[in-house]
Amino acid sequence: MNFLDLISVLAAGLSVQTLLQLLRNWQSFWNAHVTLRDQSIAQRLAIFVLLPLTVPLHELGHCLATWQVGGTVAAFQWRFFWGYMIPVGDFSPAEYWWIALSGNLVSILLGLLAIVLIPLVRQRIIEELLYSFACINLINSLVLYPLLSITTNGGDWKSIYDFKVPLYACLLLLVHIGLLWWLRWLYYSPSTVHWRLARNLSTLNNWEKLQAKAICANAQASANEHPQDLDAAIAKFNFLIRHGEDHAAQKIAKKLIATMPQNHRVQLLRVAIAYGKRPPQQVIKLGLPLLDVGLSPADQLSLYRYLCVCYMRLNQSATALDYVNRGLAIAPNDHLMHWHRASLYLAQGQRPAAEMEIQIALANSPDEECRQEIHQWVRQKMPKVTIL
Repeated sequence: MNFLDLISVLAAGLSVQTLLQLLRNWQSFWNAHVTLRDQSIAQRLAIFVLLPLTVPLHELGHCLATWQVGGTVAAFQWRFFWGYMIPVGDFSPAEYWWIALSGNLVSILLGLLAIVLIPLVRQRIIEELLYSFACINLINSLVLYPLLSITTNGGDWKSIYDFKVPLYACLLLLVHIGLLWWLRWLYYSPSTVHWRLARNLSTLNNWEKLQAKAICANAQASANEHPQDLDAAIAKFNFLIRHGEDHAAQKIAKKLIATMPQNHRVQLLRVAIAYGKRPPQQVIKLGLPLLDVGLSPADQLSLYRYLCVCYMRLNQSATALDYVNRGLAIAPNDHLMHWHRASLYLAQGQRPAAEMEIQIALANSPDEECRQEIHQWVRQKMPKVTIL
């Protein structure tokens, strides 16, 4: 058994596990509400069930191209997570290039087909499954497999980009780069961001309210002249960061930083951006100077959250707990601070105290999505705990 076969055996086991998980959550998975657990199952189905099913189609694409140019297929193997076929014939360089490309073309078209189908289906979880499959399949087909093939001197893309047929290879390279650019644009486009936020109707409603407030604020004055404009922009930034749309949030932050670089609230946005991308030491370095600049209580609370988590990541629990307590002094019912305190207590072995903090965090969660996140954390960190 070679390495790829071993990977396939492990993947087959994970496929069975995924299908069992789907059966255990069958009714909740297919209902109208898409939870974080549903998203996780959809992603696992895309990786461990749908992606292996594309392997024989990929190899069939090679076979069809081989037969098209007058060759024969000496062997056809589908080994779940990978496969191969052996073409036989007197092929020209262009014909051999076409055979190598054809299977990958099938894989890419399957990913693009999933994108086309998303707005056509009516059941949200099917959309989620198609979305997960499109992302995973296209990343695999256009990025991971080409890199693996070229760097290991094996696989289709080594032949595709060996430039023995320079015109075809150059044209394909341009198409390849263009397709990657378009997919990146599509992933971060406002319509796709809106689609991801629409997983939860309350999340979408809150976002649309923020959008409406921002439009009203912009109609009154520019961000340089009217503080409400800044409030609306920061509210949108924080909302997008909270829901994992960092790229869209950064676009808002860049505009504010360009026009109001010395504003302390705008400087706090720098901390928020660094929080998701840089080591905790750098976030702390950016955040500490803002402790004594007269931020509003709400902004102080945000700063304490960032500093708390950064010190947690550095295993400086005493300092992290100090910032948690500062935050709770401002907002005694803040669910995130209670959640952070539960994590700190759990790390210190204070399990009953951690359970109490989690119950408080759940009781004060602003929406169902937050409660789902906390429930998911509890299942991972405190699996034997019963939470209400």
